[in-house]
Amino acid sequence: MTPFDMYASVLPVGYAYGALGILAMICNLFIILVYISVIRSFKIWALRNSTEYPVTHRYECALEFNTTLMLVGSQWPALLTFVLGIERFVAVKFPIKYLEIPKRYWFISLTSLAVVMFSLMVALIIGIILQRDSVGEYLCTLSSSYGMEYTTFHYLYTAFGHLFGFLLNVTAFLLAMHASNKVRIRKETFEKEMAKIKLIFMISFCSVVFVVVPNVILYLARWITFNYVLLGWIYCAFILRSCFNIVVIGFANKEFKNRVIELSQKKFWTKLLQIENMQHHPMIVFTRRKLSTHPAAQTVSVAPVRRRTNSL
Repeated sequence: MTPFDMYASVLPVGYAYGALGILAMICNLFIILVYISVIRSFKIWALRNSTEYPVTHRYECALEFNTTLMLVGSQWPALLTFVLGIERFVAVKFPIKYLEIPKRYWFISLTSLAVVMFSLMVALIIGIILQRDSVGEYLCTLSSSYGMEYTTFHYLYTAFGHLFGFLLNVTAFLLAMHASNKVRIRKETFEKEMAKIKLIFMISFCSVVFVVVPNVILYLARWITFNYVLLGWIYCAFILRSCFNIVVIGFANKEFKNRVIELSQKKFWTKLLQIENMQHHPMIVFTRRKLSTHPAAQTVSVAPVRRRTNSL
C-alpha cells in the first residue's frame, strides 16, 4: 500500500492547504510590494519527508523558528485588533478627549510588539529551561513547544483579543450611527470616520470567523474527539484569513487602490502621452541636452524643423 492510499482521506485537505498557502503568499506579497514599492523579494521553502518519527524534546521544538513565528503572528494581530477597537470606541464615545490625545501610532505598534516579545520570552523560558526534557510530537506545534499551560494562555489571549476588538468596533459603529441621527455632523467628517470603523470591523470580523472559532475548536479537540479530516479543514481557515488581507488591508484602503492604479497605469499613460504629442506636433523635434546642476540652467531646447520644398 502506497502512502497515497494510506492517507487518501486527507489528501484533499493537503491539496487545499497547499493551494491556500500559495494564494495567501501571493496576496500578502502583493500587498507588501504595493505598500513599500519593492521589486525584489524571495521565499525559502523547506520540505520534510520521513517515514520514521524520532523522539523530539520540548526544547528542540521551542528553538525552531517556525514556532516563534506562529506565536508572534497570532498574538500580535490579536493585540492590535484589540487596540484598534479601543481607539475607534474612544474616538466615537469621547471625541473631544480623543482629539487631545497625541496620535503616536508608531509608539502603539512598538509597545504592542514589546508585550508580545515579553510573552515570547516567557514561552521560551518554559520550553527551553523549565520543561526542556518533556517528550513532544515530531511535528512541532505550540503545545509541544511551550507546554499545555502556556498554550491555554495563548488560545485565550488570541481569542479574547480578536473578540473584544470586534465587540468594541461594533459598539463604535452603533454609537456613530446613533450620533449621526441626533447631531448634525459634516458629511466629509462622518464618511471619513465611518470608513475607518468599517475597515477595522472587516479586520476584526474576519479574525473572529477565521481565527477565534478555529482556535476554540482546536483547543476543545484535546478533550472532545473530532474527525481529523475536519480538523485539517479548520487549519485551512487560518490561511484563508490571510488570503482576505488582499481585500481587508488592501483594496478596502483608498490609498492602496490609488497606488495600484498608479503603478499599473504609469507606463501606459506615459507612452500614450508621447504618442499624442507626436501626433499633434509632427513638425517639432525634441532635442535633449545635458542638464546643468544649477536649477536655472535646466532647460530642454525645442527646435522647429522646416520642410524643404523644390521650386518649380
